[in-house]
This record gives sequence, structure tokens and C-alpha cells, in this order.
Amino acid sequence: MDASKIDPPAARDTSTLEEDISAVLNRHSAENASNTPDFILAQYLLGCLAAFGATVKARDAWYGPPRLQIHDREVSLQPPHQTTYKPVGVK
Repeated sequence: MDASKIDPPAARDTSTLEEDISAVLNRHSAENASNTPDFILAQYLLGCLAAFGATVKARDAWYGPPRLQIHDREVSLQPPHQTTYKPVGVK
């Protein structure tokens, strides 16, 4: 990560989640172990979360959304508004 692209909190608009993560890190002095400002650690953690989300989307695009077998029904693990229930063997 290019250090010139990291702005301190006062110089940019921060999201509520980033501020909350930064505050929790600070409250627990979690930034002390790495001697890294809490807002930089918060940005890093949000980046990890975004990378994980992109990885899950890529996996689902490759294999299709995960499905779960519950008794005689196959359940899609898509968001609730897209969830489909089908009897086993029905396509």
C-alpha cells in the first residue's frame, strides 16, 4: 500500500464503520502491538473485508451459489429475497 494515499481521518470523509472500528481498536489499545495508527488499521481491516467479499463472489461465480441439503429439500444460501426451495431431484 502506498503511504502517500493514506490520509489521516481529519483530511477525509470517514465512514461510520471505519470510525467505529478505529474507536474500538483505540479503546482496547490494539494498535499498540504494531505501533500503527488506529485509523490505518481500520482501513486495512475494511480492505480485508472487501477482499473477502470479492473472493466469495468469485467463488460463487465459478461454482454457483452454495446450496444446503435439509431433509428432503435443497436450500439455496442466496440472500433471503432470492432464496429458492426445491424438492431434491427437481431442477
